[in-house]
Amino acid sequence: MIFLILLLGGVQLLSIGIIGEYVAKTYMESKHRPKYHVSESVNEK
Repeated sequence: MIFLILLLGGVQLLSIGIIGEYVAKTYMESKHRPKYHVSESVNEK
């Protein structure tokens, strides 16, 4: 019974770690993007 509880706890911690890595990578990728993108300029001189 104790082994089963420890095994399930380990699986939960591993799952939370994988989800945390995904969220961290997504956050860091979105942090480096510009706030807006200018596709063309109207007043070119």
